[in-house]
Amino acid sequence: MESTARRAAAPVYALAMFLSAALIFLLQPMFSRMTTPLLGGSPAVWNTSMVFFQGALLLGYTYAHALARVPSLSRQVMIHAIVLLVGLIVLPVRVTELLGEPNSTMPALWLFGVLTLSVGLPYAAASATAPLLQSWFARTGREDASDPYYLYAASNLGSLLGLAAYPLALEPAMGLSAQAIAWSIAYIAVGAAILGAGWLAVSSRGPAPARTTPSGRTAWKDRLYWMAAAAVPSSLLLAVTSHISTDVASAPFLWVVPLALYLITFVIAFGKGADILNAPVAIMTPIALAALVIAFTENDIEWVLAAHLGCFFFAALTCHLTLNAKRPSADRLTEFYMWVSLGGVLGGALTALVAPIVFNDVFEYPIALAAAALFLPRSQEKLPLWLIALIAAVVCYVLYIRFDDQFVTVASNPLRLWLVDEYGQFRDFWAICLAILAGWGLALGAAWLPRAPVMLAITASALLGFIAYRFLTHQDIGASRFEIGVGVAAAAIFACRNSPPLAAALVLVAFAMVRLYSLDGNERNIVFQDRSFFGVSRVYEETRPDGQVRIMLHGTTIHGAQYVDGPRQKQPLTYYSQETGLGAATTAAINTHQSAHVGLIGLGSGSTACNTRPIDRLTIFEIDPMVVRFSTQNNIFTYVPQCQPNARVVLGDARLKVADQPDGAMDVLVVDAFSSDAVPAHLLTQEALKLYMQKLSPRGVAILHLSNRNLDLIGEAARVVKAAGLYGLNYTGVAPVADDYWSVFDTSVIVVARDQATLDGLKLSVDWEPIEPEPGRAWSDEYINLIRPLVANWN
Repeated sequence: MESTARRAAAPVYALAMFLSAALIFLLQPMFSRMTTPLLGGSPAVWNTSMVFFQGALLLGYTYAHALARVPSLSRQVMIHAIVLLVGLIVLPVRVTELLGEPNSTMPALWLFGVLTLSVGLPYAAASATAPLLQSWFARTGREDASDPYYLYAASNLGSLLGLAAYPLALEPAMGLSAQAIAWSIAYIAVGAAILGAGWLAVSSRGPAPARTTPSGRTAWKDRLYWMAAAAVPSSLLLAVTSHISTDVASAPFLWVVPLALYLITFVIAFGKGADILNAPVAIMTPIALAALVIAFTENDIEWVLAAHLGCFFFAALTCHLTLNAKRPSADRLTEFYMWVSLGGVLGGALTALVAPIVFNDVFEYPIALAAAALFLPRSQEKLPLWLIALIAAVVCYVLYIRFDDQFVTVASNPLRLWLVDEYGQFRDFWAICLAILAGWGLALGAAWLPRAPVMLAITASALLGFIAYRFLTHQDIGASRFEIGVGVAAAAIFACRNSPPLAAALVLVAFAMVRLYSLDGNERNIVFQDRSFFGVSRVYEETRPDGQVRIMLHGTTIHGAQYVDGPRQKQPLTYYSQETGLGAATTAAINTHQSAHVGLIGLGSGSTACNTRPIDRLTIFEIDPMVVRFSTQNNIFTYVPQCQPNARVVLGDARLKVADQPDGAMDVLVVDAFSSDAVPAHLLTQEALKLYMQKLSPRGVAILHLSNRNLDLIGEAARVVKAAGLYGLNYTGVAPVADDYWSVFDTSVIVVARDQATLDGLKLSVDWEPIEPEPGRAWSDEYINLIRPLVANWN
């Protein structure tokens, strides 16, 4: 019996760890999908949830560490069986109603409470599996029982499968209710597998792992190192997730990509033979850091996205490889995982909870990248000449492409004829040849200049000083100066890779250049900047021929503008101009009523207030208290105080607050809720549109502002309108070209009504056409597929 149990232990333990990890990582996006609509679709919901799940993981690992100290293995299994059974109390998974509606002033605290009461017990119980089963495996008496860390790869593969399965399979195929029931059934099955693995360990009758640490103690410097090496990639994970999801969409399928890469780095770092990766990763990480710095000079979303994710992957892999190299023997296994988990919690908490309070911008991202550079290995090995040549060739070719016109202009006539005119079809070929020759020349030069890294670091610092001088003296920094400075900084980061502190400092130098350049020109005149749970908002001034204009940005997206003096003070600009689809539809809808009650979801700069008449009433639904302050109270934007001084502001998530309004109370409802450039999907479901219609008067209309850089929301909204049995008009016009840039922006808009007669009564121009939805399942509260509009936008 003992030998049979020992032979079966490896596959059974690997399977149990795989399934348990898949289970808990399915829960993360699933429950975030349930709670995100309650908090306005904010990406911060995911980051805050991640901190909670990391904390629950720490609780599970601490419990596993304490349980592993119980001498009797059979008693350990029995205790864990009871803990797993207790987790059944809160199943099936659902959002608890004990805490009431979300609190907009303390959303993170409310979310922590909901997570604790709704899924805290089963998640913590299941999360103890990885260290606990490895501890049990170490007592099976197998030959490989002394080093069970390789089983951690099975756990991380399961986590990866769970993350990928949710957006690709589970979410498109099942509604939330069915997902909750399926997860609960899976929890019971996985619990049985865990207890079966425990029974094998008891049956194997193997000895407890021998202690290899003197007196059974671990040095505090080792614990702190484990914690720090885990904290940095955890912080980076949330920082890069926030950066990506803010400007694309607040959706689980985007959230899980960085987390999946994070788990892959764990799989690689803790797999057998991972030591051979130390040398190549030590080269690739500084290259990735340099590439990310360069990416901030680009606007191509695919290239920028790849740079962010690639840099995150190699930075996390560097930290996790150092963790693997510092792992203790099996007798300290549960303690090791406990400290790693504590580091993950601290890194996540600093990014998701502390940074929004301490910083008024996303400064934690470059700080985390610099911290990752500190874990680069200190190696004095010189790069092979061929690799230096290859890197230099790539750099030269990129410079040629980047400065193509300048290169051709300054080239001699014969060279211009050779490259451009007579042999134009071979232009790229000759450019590559020249880049290779230049690369070999630079490689030889690098071999002759052993102090090149220090020289590059000094040059980068000097260029930062020059850029700062230009900024502080109100001189234009200039795109070329910025690109040269960033290029030198990127090269210095790579050159100084063998000196981690210097490389980390250069990362901060490079991002200081990026920051100064982003504030250059008009954006240096910032009149307001702050940060809340819902993101970073900034208002800056620009001088125009008609006066001073203030522009509001949330993240990187413009959310309105206003002239603060002169005759155009009350004139809506950007998307809200009378000449845009949004402005025209709003005005037309209001004018069909003698005195209209207008509802506005999403305040922004408050431009819509001046598209109403003095006899109209305005109710504003806004989730972010910070936006309410600068658009209605402190005269940064004055659209609302000037045009609708008696407007009523309702603070909270729009779906919940609109539901509280009397039926038929509003005549026009403008849905203009953004999180940077991402529309919260829960405002575009069939249930949401039916709710809007319920709260509108018989001739009332809902106006959906769907402008988005990365998602084809028009197609999704058309499906929803048709599936809800409603009628819609889609704006197909193009905004006229204006002398003043801020006057008119292109908009994507759909107007929705109960019947076609109401739409005809608006008397809109020929630029409005009836919606024609493509085939496909329409969004509902149970089903949202954000991959489809992303792909449609690419096409």
